[in-house]
Amino acid sequence: MRITSIIILVFLSQIVLAQKNDYNLIITINKKFEIGNIRLCKIWLLDQNKEIDTVVSCSYSPGELIIQDSTIDLTSIDRVILLIDYVWSKGRKNKVWTAYHYEILLYGSNFDHTFLILKIYNLDEPKFRHIFFPIEGKNYNYEFVICGTAGRLIQKARFSPWWCE
Repeated sequence: MRITSIIILVFLSQIVLAQKNDYNLIITINKKFEIGNIRLCKIWLLDQNKEIDTVVSCSYSPGELIIQDSTIDLTSIDRVILLIDYVWSKGRKNKVWTAYHYEILLYGSNFDHTFLILKIYNLDEPKFRHIFFPIEGKNYNYEFVICGTAGRLIQKARFSPWWCE
């Protein structure tokens, strides 16, 4: 009886988790885990022709991407572009605030995994300029690690993504 109740509880929790509309996403910028400086404005959902089909509001708290529209399931969508605004201050006494805007292409299947780590490298910093080539027309590059798999997708070569054409 106890095993049956545990199995039913696990099954019901899986149903509830499948209906949740938040995803495990960890964002690092320049190898730093940022708390409070990341503003995730929106997500573009793309159709089969690589055109913007829907614009969705979302929010980001460390480790969690929350979709405002409960009818949207990112795992069922082919491609999404995350639009991230990042505010950064330089200096201790005389703080100079700088804002950066990132457009990150991800696939819906990436959100099927336990969690996704997105690493953004701002190439304004010289230490990253020597390691990574910028995305054409942008001054940053990114890579993402899909946890739960052994693979890592790295974009270190100079290329022209289709959304910049």
